[in-house]
Amino acid sequence: MKLTASTKQLGAAIKAVLPAVATRPGLPLLSGVRIDAGEAGPALEATDLELFIRHFPIEGISVERPGAAVVPAKAL
Repeated sequence: MKLTASTKQLGAAIKAVLPAVATRPGLPLLSGVRIDAGEAGPALEATDLELFIRHFPIEGISVERPGAAVVPAKAL
């Protein structure tokens, strides 16, 4: 996966999905944000098993090579 993003647009996309990141200990996967860089464009997703948010940023992020990864929310 390879994508190019402006800091402002990526930051706004991350802020949009952060409310769905799990804050209580449990499954490590729930404390991350999934970044899916597909042919149709990027998508950011997060869930705590009660709330699911998927955000499709339109401007400022371009996909050069498709792929997906889960990044810990604290690292973002």
